[in-house]
Order: sequence, then structure tokens, then C-alpha cells
Amino acid sequence: MLLHDPLPKPHTPKVVSPSEIPAVQVNHPGYDGKYQPLLYLHAFDSDDTTPAGVDFNVVYYGCCIIANNAWITTQENAPYFTNKEESTSASIVPPPPNGILPAGEYWFHVPPFTNANPYPILTTFTNWVFPHNHLPPPWRDLSIPSIPDDLAIQVLTHNNSRDRTISRDISCRLTDQVCGTENSHLVPTAEDSYNWFTINNMERYHTFTYSPAISDLSNTILLRSDVHYVMDQRIMTIVPKKEQDRYILVFQVINATPRAVNEELHLFHNRKLRPLVGISPALLFARFAWTLFYPDIIRLFKTKKARILVSVRDTFLKTQVPEFKQQYQTTLSRSQSRSNKRSTSDANIGGDDGGHVRQKAKFWNPSCGRFTGSSDEDSESDDSDSSEEFRRGRSLRRPNSPFSPALAPSTTSLISTISSVGGTSREDKKEATNETEREATNEVVMLPAVITDDGLELLK
Repeated sequence: MLLHDPLPKPHTPKVVSPSEIPAVQVNHPGYDGKYQPLLYLHAFDSDDTTPAGVDFNVVYYGCCIIANNAWITTQENAPYFTNKEESTSASIVPPPPNGILPAGEYWFHVPPFTNANPYPILTTFTNWVFPHNHLPPPWRDLSIPSIPDDLAIQVLTHNNSRDRTISRDISCRLTDQVCGTENSHLVPTAEDSYNWFTINNMERYHTFTYSPAISDLSNTILLRSDVHYVMDQRIMTIVPKKEQDRYILVFQVINATPRAVNEELHLFHNRKLRPLVGISPALLFARFAWTLFYPDIIRLFKTKKARILVSVRDTFLKTQVPEFKQQYQTTLSRSQSRSNKRSTSDANIGGDDGGHVRQKAKFWNPSCGRFTGSSDEDSESDDSDSSEEFRRGRSLRRPNSPFSPALAPSTTSLISTISSVGGTSREDKKEATNETEREATNEVVMLPAVITDDGLELLK
């Protein structure tokens, strides 16, 4: 019998402390030094002139998303970075020639808001209004071909999303392997629990008509299960980067695991994807946005006993969520546990919450208007189990986001309205009615809030 040697040893692991990992830290100029950063991204991009940094577009449009799609404005009011809290012509940081923003501390300004009149920020991905017809250039200029007719005929012989994705992609879009692959959603199925996909009329990007809409081929990609897991852990995301005169898609590590940082960089960072067909650049942009809303990335909400101005989608103010505080505390403790434990222990990453006793997760179910417990049922079987439901975004298992405000009725002032309606016209009267309802949900209102020991509370 012929026996084989063990597989070659992977890239040499090196356990580091979080403080040893270079980062780009972006602050909100409207809040003083006691506040934590608006955005915190690990800095692994480099070239001959910049030893550590992050792709400028990743940082810039990440901040713009959090500031309620701030790039959609006039040229004179375009957001910008400074290397000092006060904005002066000398402190403005322009896009670097090599496209890499060096590791360090910056401030993100959004005119016409000032330090004394701070701009509001979004609290959750659920509150984000998708910017139809306003995709940032790196995503807008992506060239992803549609599915060829002969392949489309083959794909349509399958009735479920998983088999359609396998038929189209064949192999993992990173490793090119066929074993151990999974149907991975760009906008996770968990967001279907909050109707984000439908409210934002994302069906307009569909490749085919499929139900549920979130599982259409335009929103799925075939990945090996470990790659799928790492991406759903918000350790990395998919972004476009310029190579010569065109944008190509690569994996970007933005929130590395200290005990596995070398492996993650070697295996994933700046790795080009295999050729894609039938995937929407709009949904790739949505995936990028979804990745940002996590406490280790948007750290501002970790600041305790501080006031802050937030943007909340008007539709989510119509229902009061009385059990929010408990869920905030539970989920945030999981995030803190992960940060503390993964750098000093060889315990299962994200598998046992660092020894914390897990409480039964609850989620807000808009269909019945109340909190319900975790469910073992899932309409999609592609997402493997994970004990960090919030981080992975598993459907019907995700507890409330630590950024979710207490959605109590409040007097509000409208600051912006972005319509997500504008896709192809529909003859069906029911669809027309649904589009009207979607438009009504896309008002984003500005509210004062306070970060307490229990969570983020909106103030009347």
C-alpha cells in the first residue's frame, strides 16, 4: 500500500498582539480624543515607497458608506481626509500616487458639516440605503461578463441556488478547487430576515428570476468552505483594485486574526479572484459595505457614556424594540472576547467565545413584530454553522447587531432621502405598490443618541 507524506507545512504562523499589526485609523472630527476611531482597518498593502497601508479607495469609500453615502455630492462638498483634527489646506491628505494610504491616524471630513456640527453616521448595514445609479468608480468600472447563452441553458436546468452556482462557477473562485466548495452569498441570507434585499429593490440586478430573491446567481459565488468562513468572519472582503488601466477583483484582509495573521496574508491578501460571470458589481459593493459593520472595524460605538449623532432609516423607527439593551451587551461581549482571546490563546477561533457563557440569541422578526428565539431552520443550507452568528451573518441565527439603536418612536429631522427605486418598470400592480412602499422606507433621519453601558440609545 502506497502511503503519502503529510501535506506541506503552511506558511509559518506567528502569534502577534493586536498592537503589533499596522493599521489605518480614521477618526470623526466632531468628537474629541475620548472617542474611539470611526474606522479601523489593518494595513497590509505595500510597495517600494509605502511599507504598510490600505488601498485609498477602500478607506475612502468605507468612510463614505458609514457617513451615509457621503460621496454622492457636489465636487466642492466632496469628503476628504486630513492628518490633523482641524481642517486646513496644509493638513488635507490627497489620494497618494501609488493608491496606498499609509498606516497612521487620519480624520474624515464631510462638508458642509463641521467639527462643531458633526455629521451623523449609520448604525447598521440594515439602515444603509443602497446607492442605485451612484456606484463609486472602482465598482462602477468593473467589467464582469454576463453568463454565456450555452452556460445559461445548463444553469437553468437546476432548481436550487446551490446547484446553479456550482454549474456556473465549477470551482472555488479563489483556489480553483472543486472539493469542499459552498454556495456563498454576497449579501448574507441573514439580511433577508430584515428585508434589506427587498426594501432596497436589489432584484433589479438579478441574473434570472429566483425565489428567494437574495439567492439569485447575481448574489452568489462558489468558495471553498474555509474561504467562505473567513470571509463571513469579516476578516477579509472582496474589493476592486487597479492594475494598469483596469479594475480587477481581489481579496482584502482588513481585520486579521493575530494568531493567524501570517497565514491569512499569505493565503488571501491581494489574491486575485478566478474569472467571474453573472455576478453584479452592485452586490459586490453591498458585500463590502456589509463587512464594515462590525465592532472591531467601526469602533466609535465602543466609546462608553458618550453622545453621538446617528442616521437611522425611518422605517425602523416605527417599531419599538424593548429588549435591545440586553442583546447589545451580549453581542458586544462576544466581540470583545474574540479580540482578547484570539491573540493569546490557541482556542478555537470564534468557536467558543473565549469561554464566555453564551446566552440564547434573539432576533427582531418584522413579520410578527416581536423578538423570537434562535431557530434551527434555515431556508439555505450553504452557510455552515458558526458560534458567532452576528459576525457570520447567518440567517435566522443572528442576534441583534451591537450597533442597532433602541428603535423607539422619536421626533426626527430629515437630513436626506435616497430613493432605491428606479429599476425596470413592472406591469404587475402588486409590484408597483411594493415599489411605492420601498420608496417610503428610504428616508434616513438624523437622531441624537447616547452610548451607555448597556448600549446605544436614541434620544427624543
